[in-house]
Amino acid sequence: KDSRDDELLDLLRKQHGEKTEPEGVNRVLLVQTRLGKAQVQTVMEKNNTEHKEEVLLWMHCCRSLFGGSAVSLRFIAPLDERMRASLVSTGADTDLTNILLSKVPTISRASAQDFVTAFLAAVKALHQSKDLVSAVASAGRGPINMMVQAALLTRDSGVGIDFPDFVSSATGLHRAYDGPPALRIAAWCCHLRASAKAVAAAPTHNELDSMALPQSVFDSMLVDQYGFPLQLRDPPDMSFLRKGRAFSWNGDYTRIHDIIDAVKRGHSVDWMDVHRRCWSLKLSPVLDGGALVKLLSVCNSPGSVLAALTKENLCTLLKKSTPEDTLAIAGAVLNHQIGKNTIQDDGMYSPWSLALWMLIVHEETIRPEQLIERMGGEKEATVALVWASKNMSDWRTVYGKIDPQQRGVLVWRILLRLSTWLMKQKRFSELPSLWQNIFAPLLRVAGPTDVAGQEDDVRLSDVALCVVIEAEDCNSNWDSPVQSMWAVLHRKATPTQLSELWQTGQPLFYAMDDGSGRLHPKVCAGVLSMPRGSSLPMDLKLALLQTGSDVRLEDLDDVTGKTSVALLSDAIQQIEQQEDKSFNIPDGAWCALVHDAAKQFE
Repeated sequence: KDSRDDELLDLLRKQHGEKTEPEGVNRVLLVQTRLGKAQVQTVMEKNNTEHKEEVLLWMHCCRSLFGGSAVSLRFIAPLDERMRASLVSTGADTDLTNILLSKVPTISRASAQDFVTAFLAAVKALHQSKDLVSAVASAGRGPINMMVQAALLTRDSGVGIDFPDFVSSATGLHRAYDGPPALRIAAWCCHLRASAKAVAAAPTHNELDSMALPQSVFDSMLVDQYGFPLQLRDPPDMSFLRKGRAFSWNGDYTRIHDIIDAVKRGHSVDWMDVHRRCWSLKLSPVLDGGALVKLLSVCNSPGSVLAALTKENLCTLLKKSTPEDTLAIAGAVLNHQIGKNTIQDDGMYSPWSLALWMLIVHEETIRPEQLIERMGGEKEATVALVWASKNMSDWRTVYGKIDPQQRGVLVWRILLRLSTWLMKQKRFSELPSLWQNIFAPLLRVAGPTDVAGQEDDVRLSDVALCVVIEAEDCNSNWDSPVQSMWAVLHRKATPTQLSELWQTGQPLFYAMDDGSGRLHPKVCAGVLSMPRGSSLPMDLKLALLQTGSDVRLEDLDDVTGKTSVALLSDAIQQIEQQEDKSFNIPDGAWCALVHDAAKQFE
């Protein structure tokens, strides 16, 4: 609402004898950002406005394209006068152009003229009871003409977002200013079409079909600026979708607070020029994380600002800023996907991966599922955590108000969730890299205490077994039972080591269990490949023979299976000679070997 509209409303109340608020009385003010149709109609009734439909049409289209600041209740009378004059003389288009430019001085005269031409075409169709959209489409071409057509689709319903709000608000076009202005206009037209079709008072299919082809949006050269783009009469450069024109502030790039002030005043900044002439130079990096956060909060394209920083500079700011500023920068990096596609090439300076790690370090209430969602999914989070395991050794201990043990539990849960996902996806070969370096000590038989009771030790055992099956080398920082299981699976364990593992890490033997109590086939093969004459725990031998565990001869060192049967001879004898015990072995070559060995004890 115009700043002087309240004066007009008070004047109208006095003229019509309505009660007004006495001076000095406190009252609640209603802050309005959009003039409603009912309010405009009320003022027109009290002003005895003659051309009500034309004024409403102007108000709707003008507000839709240029925002609430482009319309005012005080302009109802001048508009009505111009419409009355247009019936008896020429020159109404010039007067209307001047009215529009007086309210929106930042648009070009070309844009104002195109708007007035489209508006007058719609007025003529209104008088003749014809299709307004079709009439405007026939009256000209260009981005303004197309925008007026789109605005007319919502004339009755009033749905949709005005263009200025569409390109700047959280409910509009995401990262609008990262693209050229013509694409923003085209996206807004699509938004209004979709909004118009979604409501009960939707336009007919004829109105939707009457819109001109969208190519006309790209007919004019548009110079990007804060707010509505500046339209030129020049023909468009065919490369403008890739590289366009913009008004740019050209102050001292080394003074980030000057840049912030310029952006606040509505200046555009050539961020690639800032990168080339200042921020990419080692002598002129950005050192103030708080200033960067402030700049990101006031600019139209935070992604362009972050892209103008070198990855080394951005990573330094993420590490050395205050926790609050670090979280703000990290959130912007993730939202704008800075460095997401170059993690493998960025080495130790990966803004994308470091931003995730900073959330883990500083965010107090974040949960594993929220963190994975912020990263874009399990695949992206896995890549980032592998990077962190290699490059964040200096950030293992967290100082401050967050308990380091609490952070350790969070990391463990994230790793466990990602490992479970990899196992479900049958991507077992990627598991070892997730549990190396600084994350290696977290790979255990039993995990940290889970207060919520949502995790259990068996799941971690599943993960640990899969890791040691796939790992080529044993990590000395793994939990001792996990190291022993790796030795068993890779034929490097001693009988004593195996016996101790059976006592302390038994969940590893039964990992990935479906509830039947069977030992894992790889574990069976590792145990039965122990050297001839090795002494194995009797209950382990019985488990191999009575739990339905699958032994595959091709996995044994002795593929004939005779050495393995010899290791179990005393257990086979015990089962065979006791009536209350029996073998539980899947049919196959191994089962046949065991039963043949049992015959000698009958």
